[in-house]
Amino acid sequence: MRVGFSSVEIYWRSAFWLVASCGLCCGQNDPAVRLANQVRSDVAALAAGGTLGSWRSGHLAETVKAPNYVTQDATEENESPFTRGLGKCSISIGSLPGQVRRTASFYVPLVKPGKLPPLPSQMDRTLTRRCELDEFWYTVQAPIPMELIRGALESMWGKANGQSEEMAFGGSSLWPDVVAWHREGLNVWVIPHPSYPNRDALGSAAIFVRRTGMPEVSDLLSYPDRLQPMEKAIGEESARELAGIAGLEPSLSAQMVSRASCAAGNLPKEDVALLAERLGKWLNAAKALTPLRRAAALLLADEYMSCIDELPDAARERFIALGAEFNGGCAEDGGEYGHSFRKEAEKLDPNGRVGAWGQLADLWTYCAVEDPKFVARAERLLLWFPKWRPMLHFLLGRAHGTRLAFAFPGGFPNDGAELQPLSPAAQQRERLAAVRAYRSFVQETPDDANAVFAWQEAWRLLAGLEPGAVEFGCTCE
Repeated sequence: MRVGFSSVEIYWRSAFWLVASCGLCCGQNDPAVRLANQVRSDVAALAAGGTLGSWRSGHLAETVKAPNYVTQDATEENESPFTRGLGKCSISIGSLPGQVRRTASFYVPLVKPGKLPPLPSQMDRTLTRRCELDEFWYTVQAPIPMELIRGALESMWGKANGQSEEMAFGGSSLWPDVVAWHREGLNVWVIPHPSYPNRDALGSAAIFVRRTGMPEVSDLLSYPDRLQPMEKAIGEESARELAGIAGLEPSLSAQMVSRASCAAGNLPKEDVALLAERLGKWLNAAKALTPLRRAAALLLADEYMSCIDELPDAARERFIALGAEFNGGCAEDGGEYGHSFRKEAEKLDPNGRVGAWGQLADLWTYCAVEDPKFVARAERLLLWFPKWRPMLHFLLGRAHGTRLAFAFPGGFPNDGAELQPLSPAAQQRERLAAVRAYRSFVQETPDDANAVFAWQEAWRLLAGLEPGAVEFGCTCE
């Protein structure tokens, strides 16, 4: 049985009680106290609203890097795991006394809808000097016990009072023993023995400091989900117009329209037999219509089918008998509805109003942005649907930004896929096209919540940065 303490343990325990009893007024050379003082000084810089330009002028020895898409883990030992290009424009890495590495992160300016400043008129790589200081990550390599770090910080801020918002990228699920403080405008987390997935611990502790109110990862990884309100409005309008063009029995038309727009959430449950019976009546009535009216009826049938959730395999035969095909999505999922009615409708009216509604619906397909014809279709639809110009401009900006992202390592969302070849001139064309589209969206809808994302993406591209991360998983792997 072990009795007593080693000399090292006696030293650290004595130091802990010294810190706890006398606070930060003494023991300034103690590693834990020195670290706490550094954190306090950096927190003051963060609260003062520092920028990359002001930071670099006082930290000339640090390594400044652009963020990257490649991995969510640290790309260098001791580097912050939060260095991916999710709203960030730069990181500054430096060494501190006591075997501590610090990564300061800078974001594109945070703005609010309705209060958006004018975007720069042209590209200017010096814009990055205005990027805002928003995070610190410290990795402690020295064997400083957790209780000493905690004691030093408690001497400064009082007992740990918990976080006011969840830590980004894993949080307590990745690091369950985190101790946290929330203070006005920021959170501080102390992480004992931090490790990242598939990697051993990188030090005795880490400290993460972050401003509150930073964008959520889901906002920064935006693709069509953020436009759901617009999608809902478009779905409702198209269903009504298509029913009018088809001109079938009003009561049946109203039932079809009521079940043909589900972008805002699930519709009330209905028995599968009733759903199939209604669709069968609709399709049977459409057989004798002229090509244009039949196209409208088929496209409304497609919207109706697209809103049927959790269709049991045994019930699919009812819809297959009506002409529905289940060849979409991934094979292991049993196949999703493959929009067979939409494809038939577009053949009947390829250049008319109904065909345009079909193409507009197709733009919401999750991975449609990979289609080489996406941009041409969206630009054509600007002429057909001037009411929806803002939404189309947003999608065009995202499409051009996505193509540009595909040209950077890690920017292509399908792991292991080859980079998309883009010459420097082509990259510049995509960059400027994305800026034009986002600028139009911001000018047309400055109060929309999505205007913040569009403004920040345009600002990133004008500053010569990579576009925001693109992760919408278009493979079945």
